[in-house]
Amino acid sequence: MKVSIIVFVALVAAVTAFDSCGAYPDCQDCVSHSKCGWCSDPVLYQNGTKGARCAGFNSPTNSTPFVCTGVYSTGQCVSGYKCDTKKYQCVKTLPGQGEPLAKCQANCTTTGKTFVCDPTNHTCVIANAGHGKAHDVCMKECAPPTSSPNPSHPHHSVHPHSSHPQSHSPTSSPAASTYACNHTTWTCDKATVGHGSSKSVCEASCKKPTPKPGPPTDLVGVWRGIQIQLGYEQGESDLDLEKDGNVKIFGYGNLITGTVVTVGDELDFTLKGDSGVVKCLYQVGQTQPEVRTLLMACGEAGKAAPATVADGMKGKSAGFFVIQYYQCVAGDDSCVFNFGDSLKKTVVHRTAENDNLSIFKTMLTANIDPPVTDHCSQYGDSCADCISHQYCGWCSRPVIYTDGQTGTRCAGFNGVDKKPFTCTGTYSTEMCLAGYVCNATTQSCNLGQPGQGTPKDQCDASCKAHKKTPVDLIGVWRGLMINQKYLFGEFDFNITATQFIEKFNGSVIFTADVATIGADLLLTETSPTAGNVYTAIRASGTNGVVDFLTLAAGAPNGPAPADFKKAMVPPMHEMILAKCAGANCKFNF
Repeated sequence: MKVSIIVFVALVAAVTAFDSCGAYPDCQDCVSHSKCGWCSDPVLYQNGTKGARCAGFNSPTNSTPFVCTGVYSTGQCVSGYKCDTKKYQCVKTLPGQGEPLAKCQANCTTTGKTFVCDPTNHTCVIANAGHGKAHDVCMKECAPPTSSPNPSHPHHSVHPHSSHPQSHSPTSSPAASTYACNHTTWTCDKATVGHGSSKSVCEASCKKPTPKPGPPTDLVGVWRGIQIQLGYEQGESDLDLEKDGNVKIFGYGNLITGTVVTVGDELDFTLKGDSGVVKCLYQVGQTQPEVRTLLMACGEAGKAAPATVADGMKGKSAGFFVIQYYQCVAGDDSCVFNFGDSLKKTVVHRTAENDNLSIFKTMLTANIDPPVTDHCSQYGDSCADCISHQYCGWCSRPVIYTDGQTGTRCAGFNGVDKKPFTCTGTYSTEMCLAGYVCNATTQSCNLGQPGQGTPKDQCDASCKAHKKTPVDLIGVWRGLMINQKYLFGEFDFNITATQFIEKFNGSVIFTADVATIGADLLLTETSPTAGNVYTAIRASGTNGVVDFLTLAAGAPNGPAPADFKKAMVPPMHEMILAKCAGANCKFNF
């Protein structure tokens, strides 16, 4: 026994010696170090040794290559997934634990399995071959017996009338008045109970900001959007904010021009034909794979902006409207939005369609501190090229950075200025694994290019279609087509547990049956051309008012897009969609 302990200690010492990150057993401690990342499963080193969950780089010449087959993250402790065997649904684990969603969903299914009842806890467990029943049948038979209430013991009120005399009730002094800033008159008015502050505090901050000509630098450019408040008007509305303060708006058949100034956290628009200034709150939101997001909540011309976006969502009855806007991520040449793009015959608009984006990029470079970048991303076209470079590793799927942007498959470390990322595929710094890729149409696994795919057993487990829609996708979604050569106008989707219905400008144009294959959607067209199969990748986010869904579909009967950037090129297509998440929001289909 003593010899075994000595050997074990020596082995642990050897492992931690060649990867300094192995000394950090806690996820938060691990990712706080500049060249370390956390794997939800223990990593495997080049010599076959199983390591810790924290792994990374020591130096360019003294690092031991490793493979992480779980979720690998360098910036945050990401929650993976595990199977809830009571409901056979994948649920999130504690941060830093679990497995990728696709891997969990592939195995967390009742399809092809039989079950028997465990009477001790009234749950169904997997049966031996040749025994048991379907899961739904087992669950019905295994349910605990219900008991009827005992009529001899009627329920009594849990809130009986108080027997204390009224004179014994405590008394309180009236609450002091509170005040809130009126952003139209810039005076402090009495606030409702529970809101506002003392008059002196209010007056110290309630001062009219000095208007600044033009929009904030990071808002310059073309934005495409839809109304989302109660009683919204259906359709696309485009906004072109220029550096000099000139504005163009196109939507609902009208072209409007004017100017804009920035007043604190408001944009004030003076538009031709309006009787007064249109004042809007604005909030720059979460970045999705191909677009940035912007919420704008406005009052009617000549009136104040809503106090909050939530107030703006009350809609026209309260004198407000809210638009959810999207803009191409700067520097992403696969995404190009053109003002009034589909209306070239009837609307005069810029002819040098890319000038605006070029100006926007230049302004960002000149006026904003350059963002932290991942130097490894430039090697995203080749696995072999990627892992040959200092501090770089290859992910079998495009990585996601903590700011929401989708990267390439090559990601790593710059040192203290690392750009944190998460790899939900297999992350390797040692070799370009000969993985397998699922063909969703045939539901079979084929050997992929070096650096692509997953081990065959994982691919086989996940390359099976399940006829159910992920719960987070069910509902009414509204949004825009964003791929190259996009169609101008609003797209609506009604996604149910089994069906997918798409409308364009109010008319049904596509219906399909829904299944999932790994983390991807499998859409089998039922009209207008029955039988075509589309495989789509997806990404999600939220701003609290709406949930976001980026949906990118491959060509008919073709594979899923390799990533969101490649899906921007036809015949593939990509959508950015929103679904109600907060109060005062109701989307109709």
